[in-house]
Amino acid sequence: MPNPRPALPDEVIRTGTVRVALSPGEALDLFTARGEIGWAPGWWPRYVTPADGEPREGGVWLTEQEGQEVIWRVERFDRAAGAAEYLRITPGNRLVTVEVDCRPSGEHTAAIVRYRAIALSESGRQWLDGFTEEHYAAMMAEWETLIAAHLAAR
Repeated sequence: MPNPRPALPDEVIRTGTVRVALSPGEALDLFTARGEIGWAPGWWPRYVTPADGEPREGGVWLTEQEGQEVIWRVERFDRAAGAAEYLRITPGNRLVTVEVDCRPSGEHTAAIVRYRAIALSESGRQWLDGFTEEHYAAMMAEWETLIAAHLAAR
């Protein structure tokens, strides 16, 4: 992951690491629309394009979170580099860029996950208020546990 640009005014940035017992390229697959189905509870993407959900730059899918539709777009997907970037829009609420950078780390992969979020409304600002460092760290720890359980069950 290149050096991050500085935060914009009112932008919240959170960065965390998820350890994955796979190679970086294999680990990256877990952070795609299709890959999260195996480990993320309630994750059911509806593919817009491409219809098979293959992670391609420009690809779009939809999910639902807390009763709101979320629009996702692949901004970057580079398996060889172990990196992906997604634009995530919750209309009328918030815009989030999700960056994933998978790097070798001993026998594991360190998946560095960065969220850059901007509120689009008062409800979006309320969401950002709850998106604390502690909340994000707990989310990353939960992801690591869920992914490890998924891999153990394969």
